[in-house]
Amino acid sequence: MTSKEKLCALYNQGLDDWEMSKETGLAFWTVVQWRRKNKLPPNKSTRAHRYSWEHQAIRMEKVLTPEECKIVKQFFSYCVMAKQNNPDASIGGLLKAFRDYLAKHEIKAV
Repeated sequence: MTSKEKLCALYNQGLDDWEMSKETGLAFWTVVQWRRKNKLPPNKSTRAHRYSWEHQAIRMEKVLTPEECKIVKQFFSYCVMAKQNNPDASIGGLLKAFRDYLAKHEIKAV
């Protein structure tokens, strides 16, 4: 059974995004993107409150300076590359490595 087939089956069973993520081993946002791509509403669950923040997102450009936005984008880019190279990478390790990178290149941290 492919990931898509498993997601369809789990969605039809009424599992929410978090439960489908846990069941399949896929990242939560991968499940959310799959559901949205297929124009499916979130399943109702006792975890419905977790979706409320989804609609309260604020674009970083509204609260950060252009330089701060650049640093945040660099950090997320670095996280993606690190995770691709080391699936066991932790956020703590990534933060430390990113701070070291900023210091090495004399970039002021936010």
